[in-house]
Amino acid sequence: SDATGALNGIHHYCPVHKAHLAPCPDDAIAGKRVFAFAGIGRPEKFYATLRQMGCTVTATKDFPDHHPYMPDQIIQLCEDAAAVDAIPVTTEKDYVRLPDDAKTMIHVLRVELEWTDPAAANQILEKISSDG
Repeated sequence: SDATGALNGIHHYCPVHKAHLAPCPDDAIAGKRVFAFAGIGRPEKFYATLRQMGCTVTATKDFPDHHPYMPDQIIQLCEDAAAVDAIPVTTEKDYVRLPDDAKTMIHVLRVELEWTDPAAANQILEKISSDG
């Protein structure tokens, strides 16, 4: 959705193709108890996505955007998740910033871009190719 109203003026200057991020359909945490953490600009969107998947979000932990995770933080997050019988889960953006040793301890919610008009991506690529 256009929560900021940015589309009000832009559609006069260029075509607008709408899309949204959706959880990958084979995600193993759908319907499970999760302890969610994120270091992104709007973590509440991540938590809402988990709830829309049927997850019970037992607790959340917000970090600053682009947070560099330290091993002791990951251990604490895993302990906090275990205390509420939940799976520790984060975003793909956060997952790449986890220490390598910690990546097997945290579930990552993978998402994919879903276009409102499935032909939109091809239209964009065709435009780029023809302008080339």
